Amino acid sequence: MGEYFKGWRRKTGCVTLAIACVLLAVWVRSQSNPTTFSAPIDAMTEYGLKLDPDRIAVIRTRVVLPTADQQVTLDDDGTVIIENKARDDHSTGNIAKTRYPNGRVSMFNWSICVDNTIAFLDAPYWPIVLSLTLLSAYLLLVKPRVAKPKSVGEN
Repeated sequence: MGEYFKGWRRKTGCVTLAIACVLLAVWVRSQSNPTTFSAPIDAMTEYGLKLDPDRIAVIRTRVVLPTADQQVTLDDDGTVIIENKARDDHSTGNIAKTRYPNGRVSMFNWSICVDNTIAFLDAPYWPIVLSLTLLSAYLLLVKPRVAKPKSVGEN
């Protein structure tokens, strides 16, 4: 059995198959429980892994912390609206409003997460799982090539 794992192909094939199995389990889990994991990078930016029932995405989110003179409301279509009452135009009575169509309200720290943009990955699960599975099958099942001995005259 030790001879089977000699070389880099078989070891890489096992790691690739393990990654494919983990992604398949995440895909199955996200069918019933879509989730977003996020980690703050600095005070106003966080990166997250968004697991939808049909897609996986790495997102970047800009965070806005409302002040005491701002009121946060949600529109019917899910748009987050921040009304700044301190900077209203007294002559017309208009209140300065900022609209964030892709925003969401975090109840953890009462922050407003706005501008959810795709950082570098937004893809369906199946091509990722299928390509990793095929790559691992190739790496595990293909016979390793036997190195030809060099003759005395070759470099």
